[in-house]
Amino acid sequence: MIFILALAASVNHAAAQSFTVTRDKLAPRLIDTRLPIQSFDQSYPSTPARTMTRGSVSAPDNLKWIDRIHNLPASMRGFYDRYATMIHEAKSGTDNALVNIKDGDTLHISECRGQKTFTLQEGENVYSREVVIGYANKVMMDVVDSLTTELNMFSPYLFGSIKKDYDIFWFSNSSFTTLSMAYNVERNGMSNKFTLYYTVWTVQELCDSEFNYDIRLTEFSDYNSLKVALTEYNSLIQTIIDDAPKTNRYEKVCYLNNWLTRNNAYSTNPDSESTSLICFCSLSALRGSNGPEGPVCEGYSRAMKVLCDALNIPCLLATGYAKIDISDTPGPHMWNEIQMDNGKWYAVDVTWNDPADINNPLAKNSGVENEDCLLIGKNDVVVSGLTFAQSHESQPLYENDYLQYWDYSYESPIEESRYDHFSSVQAPLQAETVNAYSIIGVNLGSFRSIDEAVSSLEPGIYIIGGRKVTVY
Repeated sequence: MIFILALAASVNHAAAQSFTVTRDKLAPRLIDTRLPIQSFDQSYPSTPARTMTRGSVSAPDNLKWIDRIHNLPASMRGFYDRYATMIHEAKSGTDNALVNIKDGDTLHISECRGQKTFTLQEGENVYSREVVIGYANKVMMDVVDSLTTELNMFSPYLFGSIKKDYDIFWFSNSSFTTLSMAYNVERNGMSNKFTLYYTVWTVQELCDSEFNYDIRLTEFSDYNSLKVALTEYNSLIQTIIDDAPKTNRYEKVCYLNNWLTRNNAYSTNPDSESTSLICFCSLSALRGSNGPEGPVCEGYSRAMKVLCDALNIPCLLATGYAKIDISDTPGPHMWNEIQMDNGKWYAVDVTWNDPADINNPLAKNSGVENEDCLLIGKNDVVVSGLTFAQSHESQPLYENDYLQYWDYSYESPIEESRYDHFSSVQAPLQAETVNAYSIIGVNLGSFRSIDEAVSSLEPGIYIIGGRKVTVY
């Protein structure tokens, strides 16, 4: 959302007269945050100059969402890069602008300078303060309109990419941008022509009590609670990956899927306005949660990516729409795309691997957890006769009026068929030993074979060598 913060104006006549005009914040103008390019003189035709394309760039070249769009203004990319550095610093313990947030704090996005010339009509009093300021304000509103159009085009992708590429779990998905501007007007000699020189500053609001806005989720809206959460976040990740197999990537991915599905239960009230937004965060799944604070698809997927990142496993967040029956209306959904040791990519939907037990929705380890959507391909049937590609429709971050202007290229890189752990291609990658885990992810040790593990364990259900095994 955009606010016009203040407008300061001065007029310089031949007689060196000057004056200043200020305005308070105006009501929100538009619903998306935006960022300007360096010139406001571009026009945007009703027919888009560019159309969105897909498939020209593969996932290995586009591990970051920000790299999938090719006409993002340079100032936006610079802001993204600065943001990425600050997120890394914040998670490493630095009290920077993303952590120690106070009322009125902002992040500077850009500063744009320009000039416009306007002519007063013959017969008008060119020395009149009211007349000159009236024309100057109209010119500035044209600048604002051009600015907000540009911002609306690309800011959803900018801020969406930041949230998709970096797990800034304490921030909400909303973002507000404020415009602040100043100008002065000079008369060209004794003519009726004037030149307006302006500067526009664009900032991202972090906290503004006047508009009851805080970019942080309620749980992390004060410094102390956020510092505790950041410490907890790093500790949880380390604890989980410490128990990960030290063998091949397949066993590691299986372990992560099984840990997340057996230590969480899907949120029991994800659509309620009273529900904490923590269910959309990785921290929800990393904690092992249930009830209203249990993770939804976004929480599961973000946690999977965070853990894969910690294990140096290439992992992407995928967004789009999903359905479980051919006649269903698709709903917004998030899942993962993971690259295996063979260099190929496969889909993982942790949410679908952790269906709720209708008789006990609070049960974290309900016994219905599965690996049906683990490292699968486009043509694998996953539900009601639908293939993964039919049940999961990939889409960019947002569907909005400006998507048509994005020079966007990306096609899901996942293979046609699921990953074959036992194929001859992957055979050299198998470890000499297999790890066994309890159903809740406790490491029970390494064995020379699955048979040895089975003969050594008490009756029950285990994860041995990345597979679910029942010991009788």
